[in-house]
Amino acid sequence: YVKVFNYYGGVKSSYSSFDICVWGIPKPPNNDCSNAINLIAGTSCTYTSGTLLGSNQSTSPCIGTGGDMDVWYKFVATTDSLTIKVNPNSNLNIAFEILDGSCSGSSLLCENDWSTGSTESYTNNNFIIGNTYYVKVFNYYGGVKSSYGSFDICVYGNVSHSTSQPKIFGKESSVKIYPNPTSSIVNIEFPYTAKTYQIIDLTGRVISQDKTSGAIQKVDLSNYQNGTYLFKILGTNNETIAMKKIIKQ
Repeated sequence: YVKVFNYYGGVKSSYSSFDICVWGIPKPPNNDCSNAINLIAGTSCTYTSGTLLGSNQSTSPCIGTGGDMDVWYKFVATTDSLTIKVNPNSNLNIAFEILDGSCSGSSLLCENDWSTGSTESYTNNNFIIGNTYYVKVFNYYGGVKSSYGSFDICVYGNVSHSTSQPKIFGKESSVKIYPNPTSSIVNIEFPYTAKTYQIIDLTGRVISQDKTSGAIQKVDLSNYQNGTYLFKILGTNNETIAMKKIIKQ
């Protein structure tokens, strides 16, 4: 029910009319974590526009007094040193949470250091190259006016912070990939425990998978688009032995 009334006492006969309407706001495509929007981690901040309007609460907020609206993003770490930055509308108090590996993964961070309209950011030098991280963006206070729900988000990192041979998962291994960068053929030297390798793009999509055949294997990337890819090396029990970054140019 909606009660409409005059703010000040009395209304002249010619001043009493008004118009009223009710309309629906569609849910944003990333309202649910299963539809999280991919963010590409670059070397500088390139914003992706987002909105909380039309969203609802998918999980309880990790901080704040409201948190009844949230949307989801995800990114693949291409270097161990990354910054996540969220720049809200001047009337929106924004917060975000980073989860490791999945929508229900371990919470790595709950961020809201500043006031309404202020940019929130987080930098960490210990992201695991090749891992997928999920970011839930939400309102710190309950409710958002229709003109206040917009924000921009980006992920960027210091590529030089990682060594020329990117971080290895688990035990040290002798995996080597060369030449890097490459325009066509790349050689992969496997440890004896390696059984499978995957080629993954920066959205986290596995675009190729094959079994290893020998200590050194040649992989042809000539038909791949130029860009950065991740080689994931798996062992006998499908455990990750190493993750390597390679540039196709």
